[in-house]
Amino acid sequence: MLRRKKKPELSITIDPIPSCNWYINLRKYLPIYIWKDIRKEVLEYFNYKCAVCGSTLKVECHEEWNISDRFRVQTLVGFILLCKRCHELKHWFRTVNEEKKGKISTKYYNSLIQHFLDVNEVDILVFHEHVEDSKRKVYIRKKYNYILSWGKFCPVKIEERWKKVQREKDPKQFLVVR
Repeated sequence: MLRRKKKPELSITIDPIPSCNWYINLRKYLPIYIWKDIRKEVLEYFNYKCAVCGSTLKVECHEEWNISDRFRVQTLVGFILLCKRCHELKHWFRTVNEEKKGKISTKYYNSLIQHFLDVNEVDILVFHEHVEDSKRKVYIRKKYNYILSWGKFCPVKIEERWKKVQREKDPKQFLVVR
């Protein structure tokens, strides 16, 4: 009897975001000065290092989402600091489109795949299986409209909190991280 191998636990994964919510992010709904404070907070919380691979090169603030396929709701649950390569992997399908359009080189595209393999300590077969699993999820999710929920990160609440922090100038108060 053949036993199926258990899937490895992956450190970096592809986010199969429902296509109806692509390109929607908190940054677009906040004044730039508030987003910069949130980003600074996330940078400091993660000590200016990628939370996945530890790189300090070109780190970016990434929104983490919980997706309920049962209720078709996508909820913002937090932020994480990622290096550019890990971030490109999180948004793999956007990255694939950019490579097809010539916006990123094939060499860089291949280096991202190698980064996935190195960080996760897996072979290329695992990468391809993960991509196919993510494609299936995206395909299923694109049939429905998912409600986008900001959760505790509602832009209006964040802006109110930011104004309160500015008024009180209390260094122990934080916008989103702690």
